[in-house]
Amino acid sequence: MPKIVDHEHRRRLVAKVVLDTIAAVGPERTTLREIARRGGFSHTSLHHYFRNLDDVLGFAYEYLTDTVVTRMQEQAAALDGGGPRLYAALDSACPYRFGIGAVTTLAFWVQTVSGKRAARTQRLAYGVLRRSIRQFIEEARIEGHIATQIDTDELVELSVIFLDGLCVAASLEKRACGRRRQVQLLDAFFEATFRPVHGPFHKPPQRE
Repeated sequence: MPKIVDHEHRRRLVAKVVLDTIAAVGPERTTLREIARRGGFSHTSLHHYFRNLDDVLGFAYEYLTDTVVTRMQEQAAALDGGGPRLYAALDSACPYRFGIGAVTTLAFWVQTVSGKRAARTQRLAYGVLRRSIRQFIEEARIEGHIATQIDTDELVELSVIFLDGLCVAASLEKRACGRRRQVQLLDAFFEATFRPVHGPFHKPPQRE
């Protein structure tokens, strides 16, 4: 019988190699040839799954977004109450949670300036992220866990802007914005923006 190949699994493996490659050699030296070398793929096999480098990077960015959103949902599902779930969701999207993904995000943002396809990919990814954050904000409001008077649409945008800014700081100022500092900033942002009603929330376990 012919061997059954899980093409989507192969594409996800390539996405992981892309993240590792960007972290190891930087975005400017991340080429199809370098990705193939580090992943043990043939150059030809990459072209079987992706048209060009932009296609590879775009898929890697989508993979990273899906990974972050999945982690947000899983962390939140393990907690009771809208407030704790909202905090856990934002914490799960902090750069210290996805490490080298923060650098990949910055690299992809550069592409969105001049690339229509990259810009479209980013809009779709942000749409997924915004919908997830909105879900947790609305739950926290309904359950009376946050007392903010800020409109939900604005809360979503403020949350995305905060996470993006944290991503930049964590990538460019690694020593000054490590894990502990990111958590401190998230706590301050959460307290000032959402005004939690029931005091400090149970936070998910932290890891590097």
